[in-house]
Amino acid sequence: MDKIYKGYPACVVALVALLALSQSLGQVSDNEPRTTAKQISRTNKQLLVPRPNGAFQKLSIEIADWSFSKDETEFDLPAGVSAIMTVVNGRVSVVAAGVSADYVTGDYWTAAAGAHMAISIQAPARGAILRTITGVSTK
Repeated sequence: MDKIYKGYPACVVALVALLALSQSLGQVSDNEPRTTAKQISRTNKQLLVPRPNGAFQKLSIEIADWSFSKDETEFDLPAGVSAIMTVVNGRVSVVAAGVSADYVTGDYWTAAAGAHMAISIQAPARGAILRTITGVSTK
């Protein structure tokens, strides 16, 4: 198990730690998103995150990249799993909980546990790559 932050920006680790610590205990692999997109890469990492009392919390972080084409538009997070989402490449419009937002390469946003997102590719692109960053605290 790696000590804190190795290979990840500190702000990403902090956000994922906050998401994970606010969720019930579980395993990332048991909580797969339902989507019409194709998963093109996946990384799992175990980290130790410092807690305010000086102890360390084990955190399982998963980073997955998803390839969306114009026909692949659905993305559902499982109940109990929140995510930080980012556009790796492309321009997308995302509708979640009745709210629409446009994102371009480099933009980040959070998605609530159990969120259903309708994702559409914005012209002139023919596709987009989105990244999910999820974290689950473990014992």
